[in-house]
Amino acid sequence: MRATAYTATHTTKNIDRHGLDTNLYGREATSNAARICSWASAWGIRQFQQIGGPSVTVWRELRRLEADGIEQKLLQKITQAADDADWATYTELMGGVNCARKDRPLRPLMIEQPTTSKYGEVIKTLKGLLFGHFAVRTRFHEWTVRVAQSNADADRDSEELTANQHKEAVQKAADFRAPPQACATLEFCQ
Repeated sequence: MRATAYTATHTTKNIDRHGLDTNLYGREATSNAARICSWASAWGIRQFQQIGGPSVTVWRELRRLEADGIEQKLLQKITQAADDADWATYTELMGGVNCARKDRPLRPLMIEQPTTSKYGEVIKTLKGLLFGHFAVRTRFHEWTVRVAQSNADADRDSEELTANQHKEAVQKAADFRAPPQACATLEFCQ
C-alpha cells in the first residue's frame, strides 16, 4: 500500500467511511468514525493536522481578521489566503511545508495567566498572533465559566427590576451578541 493510499484510507475512516464496508476486524465501518471522533474529543486530540505544516491555529485566527485594513503587505497576503480558504497559498506564504516553526512569519500569541490550574500548571491563553516583534490582537473578551441561575431565580430577579433597569439589561445583552471584528493594528512586543 502506498503512503497516499494509506493516508486516504485512514482519513476516510474518520470522516464518512466512503468506500469502506468493514474495518480490519470485519465489523461494520459505519460506527468507526463516531468512536474515533468521541475518543479524539475526550482526549483533546486534534485530528488531521499534519506534522511540520503551517499552524492551523494561526489559520483560524487569521480568519477573524479583515485583510482590507492591514497595511503590512505580507500579513495582508496571508490573511487574504485564509479568507479565501486557499490552503496552498497560505502554506507557501507561511514558508512552505519544510519551514521550521521559529522561521514562520506568524505564530500564535499565547499569554500566561496570573493563576495556575488546579494541578499547579501555568495556564496560557490565545490572544492573537505574533508577526515578527509585533502582536496582532484577535481576542478581546475574557470569558468565565460559572453556574447558571435556575429559571425560578431568573424570573424572581426580573420581577424585581424596574422598567429602566430591564431596558438597560436588554441593551447590555444586545451589545454582547456579535463579537466585534478584530482590528489588525500592530502593537510592538518587548
